[in-house]
Amino acid sequence: MTLVGMLSGALFGVIVSDGELAGALRGAATGGPITALLLTLEVGLLNAGNDNRFRRLPFTALLAFRTLCYLAVFIGGLWFGEAVVPIDDARGTIGWNSQTLISLAFASALGLLFNIYFAIRRLLGPGVLARFVTGRYHRPREEKRIFLFIDLKGSTEIAERIGPLEFHRLMNDVIYAVTRPILSHRGEIHKYVGDEIIVTWPMAGRDANARALDCVAACHRALVARSPVFEKRYGVSPGFWAGLHGGPVVTGEMGDVRQEIVFLGDTVNTAARIEQSCRTLGHDCLLSESLLGELALPAWARPEALGPVSLRGKTEPVALYALALD
Repeated sequence: MTLVGMLSGALFGVIVSDGELAGALRGAATGGPITALLLTLEVGLLNAGNDNRFRRLPFTALLAFRTLCYLAVFIGGLWFGEAVVPIDDARGTIGWNSQTLISLAFASALGLLFNIYFAIRRLLGPGVLARFVTGRYHRPREEKRIFLFIDLKGSTEIAERIGPLEFHRLMNDVIYAVTRPILSHRGEIHKYVGDEIIVTWPMAGRDANARALDCVAACHRALVARSPVFEKRYGVSPGFWAGLHGGPVVTGEMGDVRQEIVFLGDTVNTAARIEQSCRTLGHDCLLSESLLGELALPAWARPEALGPVSLRGKTEPVALYALALD
């Protein structure tokens, strides 16, 4: 990425200096450090750890903070480029000339646009903005997807014990804890519904489909690892029930003054009913037999056949398997 930054900076330097070699060299000396610093900023500060306070700032505050950080990086990079490859320009002063000011204005505008994009992307979710812009689901289409429903165990009792405001903070902390495992297994967080998280994947090959099972196990490990933190803050060690199912759905944009991409079909309803059956059947994770046949079983997984189970709202029983996560 640093090399890409150097090449981009060199190209910009050539453009603003009318093809002069010094402009290209300064651009490379500027673009490389800027790219390296931005990567460090994003990975090491703005997106590091579950307790990262910067990620939990309000929308406007986070946008302003990120933009100021970017601006500081740009100024530092421009200063470094000027120090390494000085260019004489009678219109400027020592260390800062007209090319520097043009570069700073360009970089500031670009940084603001990038951060507005990142902020909107965070509001909608990764990939959702691109789907709206490209119109991928403007016309509804049929596709096959896997759905994972995650529901916090004992949420009603916990909320009564710690109160609604603390429960909201707890639920938000749970979401922060499981978000990274979900994204690392290429899951798409479709929606938060109360104390429930809905995750989805497009159905692909058997190995790719197995990510859904690995994701559930990774989310479980993430909560277990943070159990001492939850105990200290809220006096509870949260766990979850999980239900998985896959099959055909209709995907498309829906709404007028508020639009979203929705998934319609029996597959979604069945996945929700499977998750609800975890309570009555006494298992943390359940998945349908049909989904099990569509994926390559991970080495850690030992599914237990439960046979056909009657699900609420379904006329025909669904064959289920239980999966131990410990």
